[in-house]
Amino acid sequence: MNYLQYNDRLRRFGSGLASLAPGKVFHYTRPAGGKMDGAIVWAEDAEEQSAGADNGVAEMQMHGVIDYWTSKEYDDMITAILGYLACYSGGIVEYSYTSVMYEDELKLIHHSFDFRLS
Repeated sequence: MNYLQYNDRLRRFGSGLASLAPGKVFHYTRPAGGKMDGAIVWAEDAEEQSAGADNGVAEMQMHGVIDYWTSKEYDDMITAILGYLACYSGGIVEYSYTSVMYEDELKLIHHSFDFRLS
């Protein structure tokens, strides 16, 4: 992805992710009121690699994170998120299911996924 395509690709990625759980997917911020059960929060957080050309950036790869909170022990949304990442046609280079933990304060299970978008 080059800088001109950056926002368009992020919007496309976010729209597809939002289709998994309409009204429960957020970019950067948690939902108002702290209703985290079933919430997906995603964000891009760093430029991973880039390739230069003509004194500029020709291609760029962004790293991002998807976090999902649930009260369900075996939640089908995990499979849906992994399926979305595996089948996304907009330039996912790689992804991984990086962690799962129980958060005592929220009383929810927190799942985290990394992805690289190019």
